[in-house]
Amino acid sequence: MRPVAIRLAALCLVLGCQEYEFDPLTPITFRQTVSTRKVVAKQFKPNVMLVVDRSQSMSFPMTNSPQTRWDALKSALARYLTDYGTVARMGLMTFPTGDACGAGSVVVDLWTQNDVPADLQGHAATINQRIQSTQPGGVTPTGDSLRQLASYSGLASGRENVILLVTDGLPNCNPNNPNSYDVDATACDCTFSAGQCGGQYTRLSCLDRQGTQTAVRELLAQGIKTAVVGIGTDMLGGTGPQVMNAIASEGGAARSCPGGTDAECGSNNRCETQTGVCEHRFYRAGDEQELAAALATIGYDLTKGERCVYQLEVAPSDANYLSVVVDGAAVPAGDQTWRYETGSVTFVGRLCERLANSTPDDPATVEFRVLDTL
Repeated sequence: MRPVAIRLAALCLVLGCQEYEFDPLTPITFRQTVSTRKVVAKQFKPNVMLVVDRSQSMSFPMTNSPQTRWDALKSALARYLTDYGTVARMGLMTFPTGDACGAGSVVVDLWTQNDVPADLQGHAATINQRIQSTQPGGVTPTGDSLRQLASYSGLASGRENVILLVTDGLPNCNPNNPNSYDVDATACDCTFSAGQCGGQYTRLSCLDRQGTQTAVRELLAQGIKTAVVGIGTDMLGGTGPQVMNAIASEGGAARSCPGGTDAECGSNNRCETQTGVCEHRFYRAGDEQELAAALATIGYDLTKGERCVYQLEVAPSDANYLSVVVDGAAVPAGDQTWRYETGSVTFVGRLCERLANSTPDDPATVEFRVLDTL
């Protein structure tokens, strides 16, 4: 035995060395999850063209009220334009032009000068004055009216573009309708009064479902969405809801329920929780109150709020495992920067102001980096 080993053995005999057994250690692997958000809190105001049906049937009573559809519409739009006149740059098209099948025309152009709230509200008041002075007449050339907007210059500005279609009837008046009442009355599905289906109205009188869907689809391809509000008895059952659903489904602005609740879909409607879209994809109204509520929902959806609270995609097991980077610079947590609470980050002070004032020309970038173990 070598001298060193002999000395160690002797030392253990004197001190009484003990033996220890150690459990094997499992190596720890770390993973970092990075979530990047581009923040544009103050969007440019969207363009919203109100496309309003003024056909003769608008003088009929509402479904749940003796009030005429036109009077209910005038009252509800007055409230909408007063409460939400600043959420968008608005314009107005009414249809038909004249008291027959004339395609709609823009009677108040979209506001294009600026996004100043006072000016937007003033323009909304001009639209309301025009609506209040308009009277019903004619039939329902919905598809042809929407097609006019495909070449409307105001909807080609690069902003978000939305058509808000408010109608009480089934679309018709398409001279190019592939169906003809005189050839196949069943396929035609006449929407005119009895005795006015054939002859010179053999195609105009037919339901223009496909033509209107095509018009909405083509508008969406140009970046122009269509939201649909349906009023009157035609919206309660049968062909009416089917047609309005088809139009709304093609328009890219179907009524949604992101919270997964039926209440988000309005009365007599339900949420399809798997898709986050309501069963009736259009906004249906049986009286002035329901109509005002539908318009208010759309107005609220157009409102862009400030962004200072963010829900994390991956929550850290400990707040110390979270780091935040704003515009490429790491920012420590603090009373004047940000705080973490139960899966969300709240920005405060100047950082909140930076995010809340971000625009399409000056967006902010936020990164949430979460470190966890595997």
